[in-house]
Amino acid sequence: MNVSWGGNQVDGAVPGAVVQTQAVNGDIHLHQAASAGELVPRQVPPSADHFVGRIGELDILDSLLTTDNERAHSCVVNGMPGVGKSTLVFHWAHSRSGCFPDGQLYVDLRGADPSAPPMPPGEALRTFLDALGLAPDSWPGDLSRQSALFRSLTAGRRMLIVLDNASDSRQVEPLLPGGSACRVVVTSRRLLTNFIARFGARRIALEPPSLDEAKDMLTRMLGAERAAAEPSAVARFIDYADRLPLAVAILGGRLVEERLSLAALSVQVCEQRSCLDGLDTGEPGLGVRAVISWSYRALTPTAATVFRMTSMHPGPDFTPRSAAALSGVDLAATRVALTELVRTHLIEQLSPGRYRMHDLLRRYARELTTEATVAETAIAGLADYYLHAACAANEHLGSPWDSLPLAPPRAPGLAEGFASSTEALAWLDTERAGILATTSMHHDVVPDAYVWRLAMTLVTYLDRQGHRYDFLQSQRSALIAARRTGDGWAIAMTQRLLGRAHIRLEQLSEAVEHLESALVYFESSGDRVGQAHTCYALSYIAVVQRRRDDALVLARRTLDLADGCGRRVWLAKATGNLGWWHLEFGEPDQALVLIRRALDLFRTLRTEPDGEAHTLECLGRVYAELELPDLALNSYAEALHHRRHHGSFFWQVRTHRLIADTQRAIGDRTAERQALEEALRILVRLSDPEAGTVRSRLAGLDTA
Repeated sequence: MNVSWGGNQVDGAVPGAVVQTQAVNGDIHLHQAASAGELVPRQVPPSADHFVGRIGELDILDSLLTTDNERAHSCVVNGMPGVGKSTLVFHWAHSRSGCFPDGQLYVDLRGADPSAPPMPPGEALRTFLDALGLAPDSWPGDLSRQSALFRSLTAGRRMLIVLDNASDSRQVEPLLPGGSACRVVVTSRRLLTNFIARFGARRIALEPPSLDEAKDMLTRMLGAERAAAEPSAVARFIDYADRLPLAVAILGGRLVEERLSLAALSVQVCEQRSCLDGLDTGEPGLGVRAVISWSYRALTPTAATVFRMTSMHPGPDFTPRSAAALSGVDLAATRVALTELVRTHLIEQLSPGRYRMHDLLRRYARELTTEATVAETAIAGLADYYLHAACAANEHLGSPWDSLPLAPPRAPGLAEGFASSTEALAWLDTERAGILATTSMHHDVVPDAYVWRLAMTLVTYLDRQGHRYDFLQSQRSALIAARRTGDGWAIAMTQRLLGRAHIRLEQLSEAVEHLESALVYFESSGDRVGQAHTCYALSYIAVVQRRRDDALVLARRTLDLADGCGRRVWLAKATGNLGWWHLEFGEPDQALVLIRRALDLFRTLRTEPDGEAHTLECLGRVYAELELPDLALNSYAEALHHRRHHGSFFWQVRTHRLIADTQRAIGDRTAERQALEEALRILVRLSDPEAGTVRSRLAGLDTA
């Protein structure tokens, strides 16, 4: 069936922008705006090889593509666990990928995950904004603005948005795209009646497949010859599985591994079902539990251990190394065990080296581990692996923060080795969700000492990549954990970093509160480095708040402390900070000396691209104040190069506008227009209200 729908494609990308892509879990993430014809997000997980039937349900999904009803652009697929909701949607999405030339977005909303609460809508929106090419430091600060930005970015685009495992209508509504060209498919165990009523969504109440469809599915896995030889045994297996696709897949995966006749194997499953009689099973039915239990009991001991322990992973997926860290099994044996679990359909391989477990199976596996000490040991092993790997990655980022002293790793064989900052960033990008989920686990499960150390180790990555909300939340968790340990330095340092996170979100009063508390400890303990970088942050806030005298006192104190403690990176920052003070308060001659000195220090270090870019921009402003426009433009161009390389949209806009100001001062209206148009393209993509100001300025050029 060929299906399509009308509407013109609207490309919200920035024309001519550099595209930086990275494959994560098999998905394409665009970290710069993509020009028309560039790669688009294809995030829907792979379709199952053994999918069969569901003709009527597929027809309903296809009707989304041909409707003229402005309200009928979404569909809710609901049903019991294991009935195949996600499998149906994945199959349809891949079979109709040509109908969505602008991409397919996917998110697991964790509505039924036993290891984590449902995903907040804001977190889901931020994954979409990232996939659509927006640098994290360009995201708005609240849910309503993020939702509005997402609608603006998707308006007119022909995209599919798959919202998997939704918990309720309130979780879904902020995630709806703009315009009428997109299509939305939601899966949930709940009816989502409010969403259906409000938005006119179609509904598929998914039931177990027919007996013939279930037989076809199992036959496809076993092979036609083997299934045809014992049709009565096949029928019994289907009955044991209650026709649920998840259970049928697990049965098929195990039967393929066994050499006994199907009749003999069916007796084993029947006996297992009898053993479970009388249990309060709730969801799913007794037959499904029997199937899972029978398949589990047939695992090798190592695979059984890995199955139980990986069910405790708090993130959306896991790797062989994280599975080994949880299970205490060596890496080579873990890889073999994961292969066995994939073959038996007890876990799913998303892409090479990345796996996930169905929430139903995760719940079953957790029931097998009732001893709290076993779970605590497993999570501590995972946290230890993440901490040592994150520290190794952090060494490649040129962090201004001191490295944390660490005990030897619990499992030296799991050590990650990174040859470059590119490799380190790629690992951090793929593991960020799992690490952050670990830091937010209950303190009875994950040791507090790991929580604050993990959060502290991620600071440079989260800050430079613009993950402001993750930065804030991880430091909040870190502060709670540090306070429980009673470690004074850890408490002060997490407050210092929490202050930085609040600054990034322009929450200055909250920032000052934490920074002043940190400074009290650093002063009492004689920690000059801590005093230096805390005064640096307080000086910045004072300048922003136009408290001239306070800012100067703090800036000079920062420079004295940095000079005395011998940390060159903080000396560079403090020198530039004092120069910035002179610039902000109308003293460009004094600013020039200090900013040049800071730039020389940064160029010697070559470890602080953000600091160097900011210093170059300040230098350009100084030259502009001193009526040296050519030097100003050269500094701005170099700063813009750093900004583009870093992928920071917001700061690029500021630099373009500074370039436009300088071009206007020298009377080059053509160059001024070009700079403003570059700024406008980015602001439009960000749905930033400042776009109106830039448009007005461009209109003024037309009438000049």
